[in-house]
Amino acid sequence: MDRGAEPETSSVSVPVIVGSLVLGVPYATGLGIAASESFENGSGWLAAPVAGPWLALAGRRDPCDGLSNQTKFDSDVGRCVAEPMVRGMLVLDGVLQATGAVLIIVGASSSSSEPEKPPPPRMMAMPSRVGRDGYGLGVVGQF
Repeated sequence: MDRGAEPETSSVSVPVIVGSLVLGVPYATGLGIAASESFENGSGWLAAPVAGPWLALAGRRDPCDGLSNQTKFDSDVGRCVAEPMVRGMLVLDGVLQATGAVLIIVGASSSSSEPEKPPPPRMMAMPSRVGRDGYGLGVVGQF
């Protein structure tokens, strides 16, 4: 191995790390909430990253739709009031996951902005022959 050469190291770019967090945290949160609800009312789609929140939003049914009498409505009023918030959280989840996916793609496809550094110059002094019977100091180098 060449003494002056340093081993190449690859580093993950910042957009890939940030994108992974922006995609992963909402995905894991949505999946956990869907699992706690037994994947009912379209929440099974949350297992699919990025597209899952949008498919879950499209697959949801309104819990208050079709309630025929006041007694049934009063028993499900908590679900009826919470439904707009659930739909809003699905939209936020979808936007965050899509943003994270875009950041990962941009970070993975972009090249490093730092130019490659040339190796440092190297010089070495050593005894060498000078003429037929003389010796002296010779210098060799790489620039």
